[in-house]
Amino acid sequence: MTDRPLEDRKPLNLKDLAGWLLIDKASGPTSRDALNKLQWRWKKLKVGHAGTLDPLATGLLLVAVGTATRLVEITHRLDKSYEARIRLGATSPTDDADGDWSTNLDAKLVTMPEIEAGLASLTGPEIMQTPPSFSAIHTRGKRAYELARKGQDVELSARPVRIDQIVIKHYDWPFLDIVVECGAGTYIRSIARDLGEKLGVGGMIETLRRTKIGPFHVDEAIAIEKLLDTPNLGDEIQPSARALQGWPQVKLNEETLNLVARGRPVPVTDQAIEIIQDQEVALIGPAGELAALAKGVEHEGRFWAQPHKVFLSQE
Repeated sequence: MTDRPLEDRKPLNLKDLAGWLLIDKASGPTSRDALNKLQWRWKKLKVGHAGTLDPLATGLLLVAVGTATRLVEITHRLDKSYEARIRLGATSPTDDADGDWSTNLDAKLVTMPEIEAGLASLTGPEIMQTPPSFSAIHTRGKRAYELARKGQDVELSARPVRIDQIVIKHYDWPFLDIVVECGAGTYIRSIARDLGEKLGVGGMIETLRRTKIGPFHVDEAIAIEKLLDTPNLGDEIQPSARALQGWPQVKLNEETLNLVARGRPVPVTDQAIEIIQDQEVALIGPAGELAALAKGVEHEGRFWAQPHKVFLSQE
């Protein structure tokens, strides 16, 4: 981190910045720590993270800047990929090595076929998974980890998650290296815990790295220390519309862009009616910028794109 006083740095028009910062988080700091450093470096910078990482975890932290913070709810639903090392024969209250973990001295060495069968039972389009007690889920009016840290019993209900694939990369007892591709809301710590229970030996996460969120990959990310010293933050920001990859899109011209900036509906061409009918779409400006999210409406025999979330200034 630079020690230069803020007043000596080049002024930056923060209100014009919007999009995504891709940070490669180190193990130790929380996701909130990264945001705090950004806001210390650039006062009044509006940021929010699109999915937290545990302190132990490393890898891709997707940070929304400016109006992109209004897309965070959407990015929470994006698919994710992780690389994890599970320590079998050990358990922890936090389900990872950050907790006060203990070794199961009676644990027997498990075979690869047993592991493959266990992981197969944890893979599918609707797996009922119980989140870790040390998680940010709300229960009894508080975050679960707040109660767990006080030694209170935390009982969380199992909920359906989608786990597309768990690939075994390497196994050398007690360490099992896997790659997980999953949908929103999946806890990799729960996979380690549940696998250990199925094998009868216990299990927890030793290391965890998030490699992908939707179209964003950790190979594009930058360490927070390097980001804090960048001469132009805008050069590191990815376009807001990138998070909507795969969404139906309607292109705007200058005239319709001005209408959207004022929240007005815009007419839809015959070619775009099928795209916008009965679904949410992204309205994209002439320069490729995200102008708004809109829904198709029919009025007096014509179809219109009615903006409900506008990302443009009316100036």
